[in-house]
Amino acid sequence: MDSLEKQYLQFAITAPRHYSVDGEPWQLWVKDYKLTRNIASNIYALVHDEEGASYWETKREVREGATSFIDWKAIGIAMRSAPRSRRVFISKYVSGMCGVGKFMKRWQQWKEDQCPRCGEPEVVAHVWA
Repeated sequence: MDSLEKQYLQFAITAPRHYSVDGEPWQLWVKDYKLTRNIASNIYALVHDEEGASYWETKREVREGATSFIDWKAIGIAMRSAPRSRRVFISKYVSGMCGVGKFMKRWQQWKEDQCPRCGEPEVVAHVWA
């Protein structure tokens, strides 16, 4: 009996412990962590966070690996505390899809995409610079 118990303990130490609660219809475990609240947002984050980071790293403005240094939780808190109009403004400018020459020409509002001050192609980074 002692040898069987020792064998089981060796197995139990390395195996994740999935406890079930009586009447619980199902469980969701991610990396040995049981999701118990905010399940929808946790699943969304697990599915899309890495995909989103990869997308932004393909853009010229974001260096490869830089997304791991961004405090996404703090950005989320700041965005939720801002009024909707400010969130829309920030989202448009961060994505570069706003009323600069590049998009004004695309939307057929301007004939050219040039900056009125210097004549260079006008994109968001150019406006800020």
